[in-house]
Amino acid sequence: MAGSKNLTLKQLLLAHVPRRWDFTAPFDLARPGGWCPANECNHHDGIPCRRSPTPNLHAALALEAVPDVETYLDTEIVVLERLQWDNILKVAVPWAGSEQEMVCKVATGLPSAWSTFREFQCLIRITAAATAGAASGISTAAVARIPRLLGIIRSSDHGGVIGLLETFVPHMHPANPSEESLDAKEDSTVTLSRQTLYFMDLTTVSVERREKWIRQIKETVAAIHRLGVTWYDVKADNVVINSVTDDAWLIDFGGGRSDLWAEVGTCGFIEGDLLTVRKLVAYLRLEEQYHMAKKLLDDSDTSSE
Repeated sequence: MAGSKNLTLKQLLLAHVPRRWDFTAPFDLARPGGWCPANECNHHDGIPCRRSPTPNLHAALALEAVPDVETYLDTEIVVLERLQWDNILKVAVPWAGSEQEMVCKVATGLPSAWSTFREFQCLIRITAAATAGAASGISTAAVARIPRLLGIIRSSDHGGVIGLLETFVPHMHPANPSEESLDAKEDSTVTLSRQTLYFMDLTTVSVERREKWIRQIKETVAAIHRLGVTWYDVKADNVVINSVTDDAWLIDFGGGRSDLWAEVGTCGFIEGDLLTVRKLVAYLRLEEQYHMAKKLLDDSDTSSE
């Protein structure tokens, strides 16, 4: 899987990032300071707003809550695929004796430092609850459909925390909508592509499957709200359908928002999540939200030709 041509995370960062961000300089996502003080952050989940020009953050990461999570250096991580620019990657750690594919999120600039920190905070709470099981008081089945925090990434230059490793969710689906079925994934002649819910043609998906995904999304959102976590950037592009189990997984707890989905002034609050989940339900039921999103996708495809 990880051949000799694959770069390590450090090699990729050195090759592509320095023009925007000196990640070799002392920098630590786990070090407090620089963002809005905790008593000024009025979001329900207490996770920071983007108010400071510095990359340091307003509260230390509670890494002690996940003592079993391994720490890796950027030189030990092999990049398999870029999923989004240079800061969201599919990776592996071959030296650890495992071929497990994971998602790597790393700070390569101020926006990604903020989003990586927020993802860290959310996944620490979720992973700790999932590890505690029934004792946490939440549905373990629901949080099982969220990536787990699998690793902490430290810089080999200065030792600071620069990123995280989390569960990679397989989501390869038939590229041809007419082939969309569970059986099609077993057919080697079918062309598969990695798709979020946003790129799937839901008109070819049965009502039963779509209603199952709606139920799973609602259950998972309710579970994270009981942990004091908000999803924040609720949208179809942040839902992937696990191509092995056919379950709906929530991804991307790094904040941000999309104008088509977000309710202004409610992002980061439970209320905002619930309002936008209603749009997601309408999307899955092929109502107006679905057709608006598909028109936007078609328009962007046309403009890029």
